[in-house]
Amino acid sequence: MPSLSLRNLNKRFGKAVAVENLDLEIHDGEIMTMLGPSGCGKTTTLRCIAGLLRPDSGEIYLGDKRITDTSPEKRGVGLVFQNYALWPHMTVHQNLAFGLQLRKVPKEKAARRIDEALAMVRLSGFEERYPRQLSGGQQQRVALARALVIEPSLLLLDEPLSNLDAQLREEMRFEIRELQKKLGITSVYVTHDQAEALVLSDRIAILHEGRLVQVGTPEEIYNQPGNRFVAGFIGLTSFVEGRVASVDDAGAYATVRTEDNLEIQAAASGLQPGQKVTLAIRPEHIEIGEQEPVPSVAGTNLFQGQVLRGAYLGDIIDYRIGVGNWVLRANTPTDRMLQPGQQVWLSFAPDRVTWIPA
Repeated sequence: MPSLSLRNLNKRFGKAVAVENLDLEIHDGEIMTMLGPSGCGKTTTLRCIAGLLRPDSGEIYLGDKRITDTSPEKRGVGLVFQNYALWPHMTVHQNLAFGLQLRKVPKEKAARRIDEALAMVRLSGFEERYPRQLSGGQQQRVALARALVIEPSLLLLDEPLSNLDAQLREEMRFEIRELQKKLGITSVYVTHDQAEALVLSDRIAILHEGRLVQVGTPEEIYNQPGNRFVAGFIGLTSFVEGRVASVDDAGAYATVRTEDNLEIQAAASGLQPGQKVTLAIRPEHIEIGEQEPVPSVAGTNLFQGQVLRGAYLGDIIDYRIGVGNWVLRANTPTDRMLQPGQQVWLSFAPDRVTWIPA
């Protein structure tokens, strides 16, 4: 399967900037997720790739072929819409056959492709059913099979799981990932769901206000966010702002002091004294103790705080704990209940603290 290249892509709607100076390389056979909040430009970008929208400027290449001005039906692209967009008056077989008829695929070959596509999505035997006779998950599978039956060079998926219930959505994440890897088809997946992006993607492209702000593997995006927006959008994060007070002689660790004189140790990695930074700390990296830990096992960062409130999430309890002028989020198993107002100790390793330029 060919790679996809977006080069300085721009799209406006009147005075509103939807996509601005977007450069992105999607590798052969990889699944790239475009992730961001509503209005960030991800669906506009997808529609430009599909040919449903024409960019104001910039180039789109599929492999070595420039497709910027190519009509949608000649791009060799399969598209799965958010609302499935199945023809309600057509059977499953007819829905899949429609795209093949437009491409003038012979009937025998088309029938074979339809059987293969339905087998891929585990819907063999559903050929004569109408969309109204299918569950939401089955309709989603039909939409996916319809995109695959034309044997596209590129698969585009526009929030295809957003209409499913939580459990089915989780199951379908893995099914789409497994099917994409089995076929080796270059794919672009659009979503605002961080969990979907982390599960499905080879790499994630984070968009914000029409601009590409970071590209990386799920691990890189989660553990090494490039700015505060990315750190706050992916997963749960507590932010603390301060200035670098000192860096140790080896240049490995820095002490960051807040305005209320809270001192937090962080991995230095290029920090300089006097530099203003924002520290990001994930809840799962913070240990909660009801008694002051022994210094030898407490870790470098050790603070006393007060439980403000907790939220029961089934597998964990998510607490907000006041430390000085800051509120840190930390998790415990559900068998550890802490009460609002209770004094606790928080500890976390400097290596678990991510710094971001303020």
